[in-house]
Amino acid sequence: MVFFIIAFAAMIFTIIFSIKSFWMPSGKLKKNLKVLTFIIEIILVVFAIFDITNLNDNGIYQGTYFFCGLVCVIEILIMQLRERFNDRGDDCKILKFASKAVAVAAVLELTLFNFHSYHLWLGDYNERKLLLSNAEISNGNYEYNPADDSLTINGKDEVLITFENLGEKVGTLNAELEFAEDTPSANIILDITDETHESYRYDIAKTKAVNGYEHSSMIPCQFSGELGTLRVKFTMDKDNGSVVLKSLTINSGISFDISYIRFGGIVILSVLAYSLVKGRRMNQPYYQNKPFCNAFAAVFTAIALITAIRIVGTGSHLESFSDWRDELKQTGGNQISKEIVDAFEAGQVSLLDEVDPALLEVENPYDWGLRNDSGAEAKWDHVMYNGKYYSYYGIAPVILLFLPYHMITGYYFPTNIAVLIFGLIGIVFLTMTYMQFIKKHFWRIESNIVLSGLMIIQLSCGIWYSIGRTLFYEISISSGFAFVTMGAYFLISSGITARSGRISKPKTALSSLFLAVAVLCRPTLAVYCIAACLFYIFAFKKAGKSKLSFGLCAFVPMVVLGAAQMYYNYVRFDSVFDFGIQYSLTINDFVHSQYHTNFVLIGIYNYLFALPSFKLEFPFIGTEFTKLDVNGYYFSDVGNTSGILFLALPVFAYFLSKKAYRISGNRKNAFLTAFTCVLMPFVIICSIWESGYAVRYTADFSWQIIIGAYVIAFLLYQKCSSESVKKLFVKFMVFSVLWSFAVNAFQIFNFSFSSENYPELWYAASNVFEFWR
Repeated sequence: MVFFIIAFAAMIFTIIFSIKSFWMPSGKLKKNLKVLTFIIEIILVVFAIFDITNLNDNGIYQGTYFFCGLVCVIEILIMQLRERFNDRGDDCKILKFASKAVAVAAVLELTLFNFHSYHLWLGDYNERKLLLSNAEISNGNYEYNPADDSLTINGKDEVLITFENLGEKVGTLNAELEFAEDTPSANIILDITDETHESYRYDIAKTKAVNGYEHSSMIPCQFSGELGTLRVKFTMDKDNGSVVLKSLTINSGISFDISYIRFGGIVILSVLAYSLVKGRRMNQPYYQNKPFCNAFAAVFTAIALITAIRIVGTGSHLESFSDWRDELKQTGGNQISKEIVDAFEAGQVSLLDEVDPALLEVENPYDWGLRNDSGAEAKWDHVMYNGKYYSYYGIAPVILLFLPYHMITGYYFPTNIAVLIFGLIGIVFLTMTYMQFIKKHFWRIESNIVLSGLMIIQLSCGIWYSIGRTLFYEISISSGFAFVTMGAYFLISSGITARSGRISKPKTALSSLFLAVAVLCRPTLAVYCIAACLFYIFAFKKAGKSKLSFGLCAFVPMVVLGAAQMYYNYVRFDSVFDFGIQYSLTINDFVHSQYHTNFVLIGIYNYLFALPSFKLEFPFIGTEFTKLDVNGYYFSDVGNTSGILFLALPVFAYFLSKKAYRISGNRKNAFLTAFTCVLMPFVIICSIWESGYAVRYTADFSWQIIIGAYVIAFLLYQKCSSESVKKLFVKFMVFSVLWSFAVNAFQIFNFSFSSENYPELWYAASNVFEFWR
């Protein structure tokens, strides 16, 4: 304890000197304090070396000395940078704030966030090992080993371990556990009698002990006086779960649990928010600050890409390079990754699997109940038409990725990596699209607004739900997302949307091509081809004498690929406009399903207006899905999120549309914005009434809605003459970044990693935030 107090005090001294040194006049006192600070730092570094090398047993303070030393190093580095920038006459208020942020985060980490570690400091607690041989053990499936006084607990049935006449004050209870390899967690619950209550107080304390996290099996206790009886109840989460209880110890100290993620997160987010509001570069217009803005966008996008890779790797248990390499050697697959591939290689559009003759005898094979009752074998979510199986999913991912990969390697390309690749492409091109949007239309906007807008649109774009759950359904969503963002980038960068400048016909052709490919990924996305055609039509005047070549570049790719899709429809379903979804063997009978406007309203509310809810339990933020009390069958997939209004707060700018239109007076731009960013997403939302709600669909329309909101908000900002209102808007955008980060991140995590399937990850994540548990 003494060494910890010394290290903590030394860290506080270094922090105070680092912060105050900027205002201290140069002189002997400052020089002497600086020397003293370096001596303290050297001592802390020695402590840290002993700490991380385990040369000394620091008990519950293990890791704190290294943390104190690291904080001092960071503070000294900031101090040196400040002096260097100050000597050059540069404003270093961000560095001053960073020093304070590090100080606050460090103090919080060693105090508030680890306050349980101080629990035994002020009480008269005696550490004692409770012998299982002295306990009464009953219930459940267990095996006691007297040789080492251990207890093996098996299965989900509750095992009771009761210690009578304990006669001790209990401040903590620690269970030393050895988990079986396939057992992720165990539940420990306490019943007690104490000086205030002679009968049992049931379930008075509890914890979920997680395999690999010793800290999780420690229970801090706030009991009154000495305990009479202590009953410890163990249960497994799985029927085949097994754990060996090696020992139970009361009043052992709670180790400090330093979270560098929590510490770094506080520092980075606070410095980022401050920089966006106060930074000199951040307050410069985009056109004066392009290199910095582009560099920031590149770094943020790179972080997003790394995060996406990490999410897929964690969700698929791909922990090493060899795991990723082995994942690419799939000998099986699903409807998209294998069955369509095999059919195309066999030279046919129907799938190779034969339809069970018994299924053809069912009166209505599209009725899920009749199918099940008949006992006929039916392939789930496949299209059955004229006695053959087909797939209604888009063929672009098959032709561009799955088919060539199988033809070249002989393996089937894995779905999870395919979704990841398309997602990564979409994330990159979404950044490029947004930055082109700024470059062409809002180059006078300050950099802090530009970069805040980028972070919000990336966090709220919807693709994260496909990356978080890489099933075959997400192939169409992620590939469509990728090609729509590619098409949008080339559409904007071609100069079609700009008031002046020449139109790039190659980029126009690429925009047409990629948007058409998006339709071959997901037919729903045809609405954006319609929107693009309007842009092309309005751009004919700007094309000047090259109208013919421009028209060919704009429409030929769409016509060619559209014709290919229509032919593919015809050879399967005898109609160029029939994509076959109504013949799918799924949970609903699409042939006989009836339209009801109430079903449309369910989608509108949940995708646009659903309110997030907050609670003091990880993951803190969620959204309740509602069917609006509609009396009818409406399918909703597992998992949901908040409405786009509350994922990206700038979307509220739509309520100022009338004012923006009055200021602008540009009917064409207003029409194109409303058509592309409001009407077309609204059409998509309304069209899914038959399929039902799935959170993955948000990738089809979220970022488009946000772009439309930015048009309104940025236009009003540019025309605003009040500096106070402008400053308020900057702060609103910065707040929206933090809001979007929290509301999106917690809900994406909850959707991607359930506590049942990923208990270790869930514990690690919750432990960062739920410091009070």
